[in-house]
Amino acid sequence: MFQIAKPVWAKDRQEEINLTLVFSFPLAAGSTRLKLTASTAYQLFINDHFIMMGPARAGHGYFRVDDLDVTPYLERETNQVEIIVAGYNVFSYEYANHPSFLTCEATANGSVVFATGRDVPLCYVRTERIQKASKFSYQRVLCEVYDFDRTAHDPVTLAVQDTPNYLTRNVPYPVDVELTPECISETGILGRKTYKGAPWYFDRMLNAKVEQFDALECNLHAEMHSLDCIPHEKMPAQNQLLTDNTYIQYSFASNSTGLIGLDFTVKDACELYLIFDEILIDGHLSHTRFDPTCCVKLMASPGTYSFLSMEPYTYRYIQICVTKGAVELHRHYLKEIAYPPVASTTFQDPQIQVIFEAAVNTFRQNAPDVYMDCPSRERAGWLCDSFFTGRSEFAITGKSLVEYNFFENYLRSTGYESIPPLPEAMLPMCYPSNHSGGFIPNWAMWFVLELEEYRYARGGDQALVAELKGHIFALLDYFKKFENSDGLLEDLDGWIFLEWSRANDKDVVCGVNYPTNMTYAACLEAAGHLYDEPSLCVKGHTIKEQVRRQSFNGSFFVDNAIRIDGVLTPTETTTEVCQYYAFFFDVATPSLYPELFQTLLTDFGPQRKETKAYPDVPFANAFIGNYLRLDILYRYQCYEQMLQEFKGYFYRMAVKTGTLWENDTERASCNHGFASHVAYWLLQLREHSDLVL
Repeated sequence: MFQIAKPVWAKDRQEEINLTLVFSFPLAAGSTRLKLTASTAYQLFINDHFIMMGPARAGHGYFRVDDLDVTPYLERETNQVEIIVAGYNVFSYEYANHPSFLTCEATANGSVVFATGRDVPLCYVRTERIQKASKFSYQRVLCEVYDFDRTAHDPVTLAVQDTPNYLTRNVPYPVDVELTPECISETGILGRKTYKGAPWYFDRMLNAKVEQFDALECNLHAEMHSLDCIPHEKMPAQNQLLTDNTYIQYSFASNSTGLIGLDFTVKDACELYLIFDEILIDGHLSHTRFDPTCCVKLMASPGTYSFLSMEPYTYRYIQICVTKGAVELHRHYLKEIAYPPVASTTFQDPQIQVIFEAAVNTFRQNAPDVYMDCPSRERAGWLCDSFFTGRSEFAITGKSLVEYNFFENYLRSTGYESIPPLPEAMLPMCYPSNHSGGFIPNWAMWFVLELEEYRYARGGDQALVAELKGHIFALLDYFKKFENSDGLLEDLDGWIFLEWSRANDKDVVCGVNYPTNMTYAACLEAAGHLYDEPSLCVKGHTIKEQVRRQSFNGSFFVDNAIRIDGVLTPTETTTEVCQYYAFFFDVATPSLYPELFQTLLTDFGPQRKETKAYPDVPFANAFIGNYLRLDILYRYQCYEQMLQEFKGYFYRMAVKTGTLWENDTERASCNHGFASHVAYWLLQLREHSDLVL
């Protein structure tokens, strides 16, 4: 992958938490290629022009190499290359933890003109970034806090690090798109309020060597939650001078993801907070709607600055708050981090058009290099979510490039790191990431289901599927030890997760959980199809028969059965999502259970919260219940009803944020990757139905 370059980092500091280094070296004009990768995140600049953020993520011990033709950017006789590299060394669902490094090599006419490990670039610590800051969220890395007076920039001594495994990038490079606000939507003054504390997990680093900092220099969670933005008056969109305890709020056309850019001039030494969110609550940006610390802090003395955040963030609304000093704002923008723009599709129904565009927008922001659950709180590659996003990618782009990487990350790994370790053969519930010992056995089953669709529905890479066989069969062997005398899984270890609803309560997932066994049966059948093992298909069919006999109570499928005096006894819990699992996995069909199917068609769906039909059947949530329901409607060609339910579920979301949400309320992520599956359905309907869309 590299001819001679070696990974390097500041000597003896490769495991230091939140250390950011800047590497700088010259390149002459001419035809030049630049290859580079880093332990977590880097930003590449040439002559102060932002080129890209990388690398594409990979599994533990593996790193994807970006290979760039930088010739167009080498406009001067001598050009300055600058690479900013973040060395996080903390627990996160965002990155696989690894000692910090940069590997970089430039070639011109086949000759290596620069290589880390051979050549010595100027390298210094980016002292402006406050190292001991609180976490952005439990799932992500540390908050960005900058003091631009800390400009020591003392050179550091570099040392060669252990050489990791390198992989090709595979996925498209991001397109340089800058998004700018539509308007200034609010201005006001800043008050103060009492800080009520953070969730217990915000300080957890889960570094193998360092649990947490001895003390924080900046608890940004506390500082943000102590600010009270009080609307005062609206002003026209123009350069703004903000003084002590004032703020301005910008609004974008839609919820978007990217690096925060801000050009500003400081008149008097200042302190700025950039506070952002995806949606307004009761017409205002709430600092408490969401768990993450949706904030970046800047401190600066008089001067002119161009700031660009190190990490991507997601928002439609942003407040720039000045707690002290005076600042003139010149330009605010988002440098988009997303899958490249795709060709537009036009629908005649204006509401469907709005929903489709929101679905595509959601896909792009959640598939820059791996499938993510959301680009905001976690940026994590969750299984099950990926099943739905995999369909979206192929429908929207005609390719499965990101999905290939998603699977390859599980395959090519030196070991899934978790504290404590995962059970042998268990797949991480999201990856690449580091875990605190939690795992979702159901999500590992969805890995197999997605792999089958990747291979047969999307023409996925046969060699990759073949290489994953060992992982799949080891997983199936793991499940065997939980099979009872009926062949059903009972008392599974781990977090038995179905969806965020009553179906996920401990008294419902315990014992023999029937939706889990429905998933298991489909998983066995998928593995049988993938690897030509008919016995697995027979076993899956047998489990479905057992579930039909045990779970159906004459009206609905019961969620679980527990042991009473040693006898397996069905409970009385019948959740809405359990019924959808049954039909989605062909445990139930309209011909086998016509009355139940008709009940689901006519009495369930987005209107049931108003009609109060079947009050003893707990509601399904957006994920995955409503999505299973809609897929069932599509499978059985209930197209007109499906379109009406689309509008009931998704139109409000699309209008409010331009993206589709995690839940059916505003209290979680408003930009969730699986929700892009709506685009898959609409494109399928367009191709395979007679509906005028």
